Amino acid sequence: SLRLRPAHRVNLSVTLIAFGLALFGAELILERVAEGPYTEKYRVAAKKLKVPWDERSRFQVVDDLRNDGVDAHLALTPLILEGAETKNGVDQLYAFGEISNSTIVMCNELGQWSIYESDEFGFNNPRGIWGQDHIDTVSIGDSFVHGQCVTPEENATALIRNVYKNSLNLGTTGTSMLLQLAVMKEYLGDMTPKAVLWFLFEGNDLPELLTEYNQNARAKKY
Repeated sequence: SLRLRPAHRVNLSVTLIAFGLALFGAELILERVAEGPYTEKYRVAAKKLKVPWDERSRFQVVDDLRNDGVDAHLALTPLILEGAETKNGVDQLYAFGEISNSTIVMCNELGQWSIYESDEFGFNNPRGIWGQDHIDTVSIGDSFVHGQCVTPEENATALIRNVYKNSLNLGTTGTSMLLQLAVMKEYLGDMTPKAVLWFLFEGNDLPELLTEYNQNARAKKY
């Protein structure tokens, strides 16, 4: 570029600076999107209340954990795999649990990141619970049951587990009743728990049920 005319050098410099600023802005936007729609609102509220807040993004939290030798991953459920081959041709496959036997970074709405150890099937349970002789209760639902943005000791099933020790959490963020029925059929199998607790969130479960029924051909088979 030193061989270019001065005017051309100025134009090239302006173009490169503008391109760099655009990339930096896109990076900031993607980090905010990855944190979730409510994180910024809670961050502002926390500062007003002088609540300590972890300013790291989810990506930074995962990177820090991996640098410490921890097998950490972002929460991704429900993961939809498009174009998976089935006996009937091209279809969709759903991963209802997170990556199994891993450290899962969820979200931050209270100042500190919600992090838990996934079980053998990727759900928010203590490892080894699937090997118990009997299961007392099973909880089915979406983010509230999954334990969105709270510590593993504070989610709904963990509180139930204080009374009924062998209680299983099959909550999956972002699902409604049709996909939750799929979770129940796929993972309960021949289990005979004393109670199955199916949680309904009136805020969005009914509209999401219609979406699941109309758009997910594989889910309709359940």
